[in-house]
Amino acid sequence: MRAGSRRRGIAVALLLVSAGCASRQLPPDGPVMPSNAEVATALVVEQFLRAANTNDLDTMARLFGTRDGPTMRRDSKQVVDRQMFALAAILRNDGYSIARRNIVPGRRDEATELVVRMKFNDREVDVPWVLVYSRENTWLVEQIESFQPHAVVAVHAPHGVVDFDGPRVPPRQLGPLELRLLGTYPGSMGRYIGVH
Repeated sequence: MRAGSRRRGIAVALLLVSAGCASRQLPPDGPVMPSNAEVATALVVEQFLRAANTNDLDTMARLFGTRDGPTMRRDSKQVVDRQMFALAAILRNDGYSIARRNIVPGRRDEATELVVRMKFNDREVDVPWVLVYSRENTWLVEQIESFQPHAVVAVHAPHGVVDFDGPRVPPRQLGPLELRLLGTYPGSMGRYIGVH
C-alpha cells in the first residue's frame, strides 16, 4: 500500500514538473537574461581577453556580436578577421580584473556593462565593455569602449618623417625625425582608429 501511494506521489510530481516545463514561453522580443549573468559575463570577458592575448581570432569572433548573434555569422570571414586582429592588437594585456558592473540604461533585461581594469605594462586603464544576451541564449561582447589615446604617432620609415593624428598639439620632433603633417586620408592610421 505504501509503495502504491509513493508511486502516485512521484507520478503527480512528474506531471506537475512536466506541465510547468511545457507552459514556459519566451517573450516575443527574445530571451530573458539568466540569473547567472554575473558569472557568465565575466567568463566571456576572460575567454575574449585570453583569445586576444594569443591572437585566436576565431574564438574572439565567436564571442563578439549583437543580440542577433555573433558577427561572424553576419559578416565575411575577411572582415571579421580584420576587426578581431585590430581588437587583439589593442587589447593585448598583462593582466585584468573586473572593477565593477553597471546596468545599461534602457537595456536592463538584455545587456550589462562590465568595467574591466586592464594592465598594460606599468599602467592600468579602466575599459567599459557592454555584453549582450543574444537570442541564441549566449552572452556576447557587443562593445568595447575605445581607448582614447593622447596622440597617434605614425613613423613613416621610407619618408624619414613623423606624422601625427590627434587632438593635442603635436611634438616638433621625435628623436632625430622632424614632424611633417601628412594629413588623414582614407586608410590612414588617424581615420582607421577614428581620430578624425
